[in-house]
Amino acid sequence: MGFDSNTEKRVGWIEIDPSEKENKWHVEGLKFTSPDGPLPDGTYELVGPKIQGNPENSKHHGLIMHACAEEYENVPRSFSELREWLKGKDIEGIVFHHPDGRMGKIKKRDFGQKRA
Repeated sequence: MGFDSNTEKRVGWIEIDPSEKENKWHVEGLKFTSPDGPLPDGTYELVGPKIQGNPENSKHHGLIMHACAEEYENVPRSFSELREWLKGKDIEGIVFHHPDGRMGKIKKRDFGQKRA
C-alpha cells in the first residue's frame, strides 16, 4: 500500500480485517457474495448502496472480482472524449491496463460527473 503525495490518497490494495468496525460493508458484501465459504483468490471491488454513491445501482453490498469486470473496447484516451464516453455509462469509472502490469483508474467524479 502506498500514498500519493499529489492527491493525498492511498494507492494499492488493502487487506480487510473483519473485526474492525470500518469494514462492516466489506463483511456484509462478503456474506452476500459468498455465504457458503471463501471466495477464490484474487482482488475484488466492493459495491453497494453505501459505496461511492452506488454507481452500479446495487441493492446489496457485494464483491465483484476484478478479473470478472466488464471490458470495453476502443475507449477514448483524450480528456474531452473520455469525459463524453463516461457520461453515457452507469459505472464508477474505468481501469486502464498496461501490458507491463501497471494499471490506472479514472473515475467519473474526476471529470466532475456523477453516475448516469
